[in-house]
Amino acid sequence: MPRIYLYPELRSEFPLLPSRTVASLEQTCQRKYRALRYAIVWTSGSALPTYRYPTPFPIPNQGWTISIEEERPIVSLQIGPQRLRLRLKTGAQFRRQYRQIQQIMEGEAVRGEAAIYQRGNAIMTKMVAWLPRKGVSEQESSTLTVRTASDKLLIALNPRNEQLWVYNGDHLRRWSFEHRAQLQRWSEDAKYENRPVPCFSERRQMAARKYRNRMESATHEIAAQLAGYAKRRHFSNVCYSDSEHAFCEGFPWFRLRQLIEEKLNAHGVRCEIVGHTVTEGPLTADEHQ
Repeated sequence: MPRIYLYPELRSEFPLLPSRTVASLEQTCQRKYRALRYAIVWTSGSALPTYRYPTPFPIPNQGWTISIEEERPIVSLQIGPQRLRLRLKTGAQFRRQYRQIQQIMEGEAVRGEAAIYQRGNAIMTKMVAWLPRKGVSEQESSTLTVRTASDKLLIALNPRNEQLWVYNGDHLRRWSFEHRAQLQRWSEDAKYENRPVPCFSERRQMAARKYRNRMESATHEIAAQLAGYAKRRHFSNVCYSDSEHAFCEGFPWFRLRQLIEEKLNAHGVRCEIVGHTVTEGPLTADEHQ
């Protein structure tokens, strides 16, 4: 692949963006394309990734800091010439993120890139950090094999190939089918007479947002259950494969793989990804609202 320098074009296209943000966007796009270029150009195993509006606004590690004031996390962001202070949500659902923020403040974790983006009506802040991994005790030495299947979402097997844990997830397949069917019906009704904006456009957007939120919540729950089971049964390593997608074609398999690896690492359990075919979407870190 020839060397391509897109920074001048981005600067001319988006002159109001800070230079560090433009450089980060350009490098991220090139890294992602180079990682997928073989599958796109030669094997046709992956489609060309595209960025849709709104794209997360990246901030390098030198441009943000975080602190805790009156037991509330406060992130300070440098955006161009101005600095913003954002107060993050707290509560029982953010216990893990709150502990990771404390590790960043105490110097146990190394700050990476941050990003601001919108999910529905909420403004989200993504903060990437290298976190210390928990050690593995002597009792935790076995491997749990987890794979996808055509008749259920996940199956967990021990080294003797005996089934230990199953997640069926029939409701996920039902949600996907109903959502795809409704989108198809709306697509059929979006004839020339309804253009440029169909009368049901707002309902279609709300349905898409509800489906994304449902799937996001479900993937978090599934990953947490699997990680909790591996920790409770004292497995030191999880071998995960998501090559089978026949159970639900519209399911966010890549996001599930991300969350499983993330939550296993939080428990000090190593995660080895094998035989996966999902290559869409950039890797993300913990999200905080």
